[in-house]
Amino acid sequence: MGALDVSFLSKEINEECSGSIVDKVYEAPLGAFRVKTYGKGRKDLIILGNAVYLTKYKYPSTETPSNRSMFIRKRLKGEKILEVRQIGFDRIISIDFGEYALVVELFGKGNLILLRNGKIEWALHPKRWRHRSLVRGEEYSPPPEPKINLLEMRISDEVLSLLRKEPASKVLAINGLGSLYAKEICLRAGLDPLSELKSSEEVDLLIEAMKGLSKSIEEPDPRLILEGNEVIDVTPIPLVCYKEKEQIRVEKFNYGVDEMFSREYFRKVSKSGLEEELIKLEKILQEQISKYKELSLEEEKARRKGDLISSNINRLNAILEEMKELGEKERVVEIHGEKVLLRANGVFNSASSYYERAKRIRKKLRGLNRAIEETKSKISKIKEEIRGEAESIEEGLMERLITVKRRRKREWYERYRWFFTSRDHLVIGGRDRKTNEEIVEKRMDRDDLYFHAQIQGAPHVVLKTGGDEISKEEIEEAGIFAASFSRAWREKLHSMEVFWVRPEQVSKKAPSGEYLPRGSFLVRGKRNYLKVGLKLGICFYKDKVMCAPLRAMRGFYLEIEPGDSSKDEISRIVAREFKERMGIDLEVDEIMRSLPPGGSRICGLGESTSRSNHMINK
Repeated sequence: MGALDVSFLSKEINEECSGSIVDKVYEAPLGAFRVKTYGKGRKDLIILGNAVYLTKYKYPSTETPSNRSMFIRKRLKGEKILEVRQIGFDRIISIDFGEYALVVELFGKGNLILLRNGKIEWALHPKRWRHRSLVRGEEYSPPPEPKINLLEMRISDEVLSLLRKEPASKVLAINGLGSLYAKEICLRAGLDPLSELKSSEEVDLLIEAMKGLSKSIEEPDPRLILEGNEVIDVTPIPLVCYKEKEQIRVEKFNYGVDEMFSREYFRKVSKSGLEEELIKLEKILQEQISKYKELSLEEEKARRKGDLISSNINRLNAILEEMKELGEKERVVEIHGEKVLLRANGVFNSASSYYERAKRIRKKLRGLNRAIEETKSKISKIKEEIRGEAESIEEGLMERLITVKRRRKREWYERYRWFFTSRDHLVIGGRDRKTNEEIVEKRMDRDDLYFHAQIQGAPHVVLKTGGDEISKEEIEEAGIFAASFSRAWREKLHSMEVFWVRPEQVSKKAPSGEYLPRGSFLVRGKRNYLKVGLKLGICFYKDKVMCAPLRAMRGFYLEIEPGDSSKDEISRIVAREFKERMGIDLEVDEIMRSLPPGGSRICGLGESTSRSNHMINK
């Protein structure tokens, strides 16, 4: 995030937050701070090492408040935000409260500094430099001001001199503009960013380009920059250097900053928690495998010793006679280089003791083998969760990405996978671990039906009956939905077995001595199975894009099955077809969000009447 970005961002945050009151300050995982405010509506201000923004997402907090978040909270709770401003033309934001100020430095590894009457009360990263100190009790002093101030069009003579000696983009970047805007100015001037300027005319062209960029700042037009489905940058104005990239306009720069940094943050948090669990399970697996090998060797050794005794009866009987004469109860005897224990109660009893030992070890091995398979299964599920959550984060751009048009109000069920059956009963399914748990624990009522595909990486699916009688057709529709939004679609399978049960058969509680991974539930009692095909339709129903089994289609629809085309490709085709054939403008990101995981193939178009579907084109 460059100084120009900070300038835009601080103004937007100031408009939203000035006059708000601080409620609490939390520390979230991975070193993020969350400042909760009220007074102009409830707002959450997120402070990371490289960004500050208002978020629409619910950031987690540490289980117990950290000492540093409590230190800030005690001083700022109840304080009114007077102003949010940029300090100089630098990557520094100050949140002013009057007596206190919270300063965020967005360079290096980032820093958060609490000031009281201009003096440092606390710094996240205390440090001393030759020109300034970030130490408690010292007056706060920002770094030396950059030699280029784009907002005031101020450029030092030193910079103008350096432009003749070093590459233009390098000079501009290190003197306050950052690499992105340095390159942008050179491109707007028609100059090679990697070359030094050779004449005063080229210097004039560069300055004119800077003035042009400065003027465009007066009319913000924020953009998210995409590469495939990945957001790679957010800019407050359109940039020439991104003209070949896909761009999406957003209403406010802060919305784009929130979208980009929140997606990255939650990806890291999710990956961190799941990977921690994965490391623990993999360690357990290695210990189990090591123990299995150790016991296998012991079992083989005991059996071999039993065989040696059994095959050397005559020799050992002679030794037994000698032991009886000497009154020995047992003796270690070497047979073919192997030492065995010969007991006075007989050769066969001596062999049997080894065979019994081998038998006991084999029993342990069978139990350990089951434990190993269970651990492997848990590891596989965790890996699938990691892939699934990554896909959930990446699948489509979230609610506020396209805000040129006013967006409709979202229904509660749109948080999940969803569709309405042919008889208009709602079916919901999880998108990730969190929503899977929510569906079973919070959204499933006693009259509902629970569905799950017989494959790892399948969502929890609930058919909301509302107490009505449910038809066989609707049960099949919910089964198709559960199978299609499982890993089976990504694996390009065309059929899958699904079971359904009553809510009382689904439990979070594992049997005594067993373990249920996060997001998993135990199903008890008889299961009702059905085998379904994986084929879905996409239609426009209740003013929303609905991806559902074909029997549930309403009006014009496109039919899809597992295939090789990406979500982005399919979504664009669907949007085009609805526009050309029905005159309906569907948003690409909403279509993408409705699609099953993995690639797809459009296999036809259709139109549904009240009771039947028929194809209109193949």
